[in-house]
Amino acid sequence: MRPEFVINPDLLRAFADVARTVFGYQAEAIAARDDKFTPAKLAHAVQRISDFYISKPSGKTPYELPGAPAAYLLYYTLLNHVRTLAVFREAKNLGFFEGIHRAIDWGSGMGAAWLALQDVAPEVLGSSLAFDRSTQALDVQRALRRIFAADAVTEKHPLTIDDRKLREFMTVGNPDKTMAVFSYSLTELDGLPDWVLDCEALAIIEPGTNQDGRRLLAIRENLIRQGYKVWAPCTHQGACPLLTHSKTDWCHDRIQWQQPDLYSAIEQHLPMKHRTLVFSYLLARKKLAPPAKMISAARLTGDQQNLKGQTRQMVCKGTEREFLSWQHRHGEPPEFARGELVQIDPAAPKKGADLRVIAGQVVRA
Repeated sequence: MRPEFVINPDLLRAFADVARTVFGYQAEAIAARDDKFTPAKLAHAVQRISDFYISKPSGKTPYELPGAPAAYLLYYTLLNHVRTLAVFREAKNLGFFEGIHRAIDWGSGMGAAWLALQDVAPEVLGSSLAFDRSTQALDVQRALRRIFAADAVTEKHPLTIDDRKLREFMTVGNPDKTMAVFSYSLTELDGLPDWVLDCEALAIIEPGTNQDGRRLLAIRENLIRQGYKVWAPCTHQGACPLLTHSKTDWCHDRIQWQQPDLYSAIEQHLPMKHRTLVFSYLLARKKLAPPAKMISAARLTGDQQNLKGQTRQMVCKGTEREFLSWQHRHGEPPEFARGELVQIDPAAPKKGADLRVIAGQVVRA
């Protein structure tokens, strides 16, 4: 099974420290439910932000709502950090970051993605630029960096709201060593900015909703036409079967995570619970091809479904919409999680859309 994702304890301490220094309260007071600032009050701000996004799915981050900045730091930024952490660990395991030493984090906010890169692949951050429309969000990110990554508060790692500085960063550096990152920010745009196609690598993490997931599948299709090679979650470069064979399916991942106390104290006052985290993502490189092992691998794109007489799970290894099917008469099926990479025995018989597999014919890649 896939590992449970845990936030770096040093980063958690940085979150608590910034909560005190930037927003003027003690982090311990949150857990203690001090009258000055309680988890319930912060949960109320989270709920208002959630209601805003339900009414305006592509709206810009509403930092102006009462309590919104603190809610973003201790709730949304924590959640998005874990999601990007999962994607970047997958990228690291695949060798995706090879030759990349510069990063542009567009819509960087309070730094969920940048901090995940710092934790998983600091070698990518030889130089970086964090771009966002909100000076308040960047101020919070800067404060987090001073504690968690003090050497990254330099001229080599600017945080800016100025489009001209973004263009300048692209001009002075080598685009063949540059990665563009969009973490829960592309949803605010009509499409990828033109400068992105000059970058060698691209990492996109978006909400795991039908709308955002299918939009990302269309972006994947366009990137392949532009000469990019998709590394993950796909194991092939053909048409996506979820886009071509269905009008409703979308590709999304699901991970287990360990909730820190700061987060749990807030969530207990909310109707929405995040025992697992879902998201859609895409990793692509322009020149560097995926490792050879990916050609014969398959990605599990669904949860296991226990049905009468069989256990079924959606799998993607090409342009056909396919499922693994373990017939219960052959014994207890093995457990696999959505998002895992597997190798499937080519001798497994196919019936309709189902690959009839038995124990030993599906192994983790």
